[in-house]
Amino acid sequence: MKRKTITTVGIITATLSVGLVTLNASENTGAALAKTKAVKIVKTKKLSGKAYRAKKGYLYKNKQLTKKSWSLKHHRKTTFYAKKQVTVKKPNGKKAIYFYVVTKNHRTKGYVWRGNLKRYVVKKSKKATTTKKVVAKPTVTKTELQSLINQSPDLDPTGKLLSLSKKDYQTYDDLFDTNFNLTNFSDTGVFKHHQAKLYVKDSAMNASVAVAIKKWNDALGKTVFTLGTQGNHTMTVKLGNNQENDQEDNWIGLYDRKTVLIDQTDFNDVDVGNSSTADPDLKQQYESLGDQVKQNKDKYDAQKASISASYQSQFSEINQKVSQATAAERTALTAQRKQLAVQKRAALRTLQDAYSQKDTVLRSQRSKVLKQLISKQHTNFIGAVIMHELGHSLGLDHTPYLADMLFANGNLQGKYTSANVKYPWEEFKGPEVKQGIDTGILSQRDIDRAKLTEQLGYW
Repeated sequence: MKRKTITTVGIITATLSVGLVTLNASENTGAALAKTKAVKIVKTKKLSGKAYRAKKGYLYKNKQLTKKSWSLKHHRKTTFYAKKQVTVKKPNGKKAIYFYVVTKNHRTKGYVWRGNLKRYVVKKSKKATTTKKVVAKPTVTKTELQSLINQSPDLDPTGKLLSLSKKDYQTYDDLFDTNFNLTNFSDTGVFKHHQAKLYVKDSAMNASVAVAIKKWNDALGKTVFTLGTQGNHTMTVKLGNNQENDQEDNWIGLYDRKTVLIDQTDFNDVDVGNSSTADPDLKQQYESLGDQVKQNKDKYDAQKASISASYQSQFSEINQKVSQATAAERTALTAQRKQLAVQKRAALRTLQDAYSQKDTVLRSQRSKVLKQLISKQHTNFIGAVIMHELGHSLGLDHTPYLADMLFANGNLQGKYTSANVKYPWEEFKGPEVKQGIDTGILSQRDIDRAKLTEQLGYW
């Protein structure tokens, strides 16, 4: 069966994206917007949380400044709160100061060069109040939380980890991210009131999208994904071309902040995902019709060349006679040559019409057979690819467990790495079972991690 793997977190220009690529040994692009050399951390100190707005530059995912998340020129009205100051030494030997900033809802966070930030005064409510605001505190310490994490199965948040306080999730979001392979991949506004509306741009994918929506909603016990329209949606699902994006991986599916892309070639390839169950008679008929289309074209080209050669020979004979003819004979020969030209055009037109008519019939028949070949099995496989990408939209990075819908294996360098993973891997872990992308079944680990990202405010 033609296979492609589950990617990693790949990036398209200035946006975070994650995707599904080959399930063969080795592919991953890393969760970076663009790769830069790591800086050396000189010192770190806490800040009081003053408000800032960005003028330009980038928001970095990590303090080594190797992973860019945002181009801040598109988010000048976003208010950030500075929580830490980090002094770094760049590869050129120069020092610089970066602030670790978060948004009010803690959904977006990262490191920004201090020079790209400007102090912002948050407007206070006009209503006066005499009630003293009670500041919420975490209900567990970092040590206690790490103990709960250690008691839970690997990469699977269970029990109390899914029922902590809002303050716990806000305070320890980084700890959750790195222990359960989580990253907020979606743009702000993709999920409104814990729901995303999907607009399917290419109607050929309607059935596969319906499969993906139903399985995620059933698994989470609530309506998380619904169908939207062109004028009312928060996420788009459409066909794309994996050769047009700046990715090392040959992906089948890709999630890019608010868009799910499915490679059109793979979507139309009946061998992708279901070659073992494809109807052999239909497949043979499809291939036979393809051969007939080619044979019809070859026959047309040969006959066209033959007709042209035949008339060219007659033209040559007339031209030879003209050079030795009398004036009266030349007049007759010229008329004969014109008549031959008319006959040649008529013959070629008749040939072209016959070829075009047969080509249209053959291609129509082939198209009908193709639609039959893109069967329920193929529809379900593409649905599973979309489920994988919707998992990324919920904030789930990959895992090394075969049964997980979000499974991915090693990258081209031999190990899977990303911004927030508990550990790198190059081989799968756990039982050697059928892959989630093949079964179309969400694992309990997939479901538990999605429940955790809801608590973290990623959707």
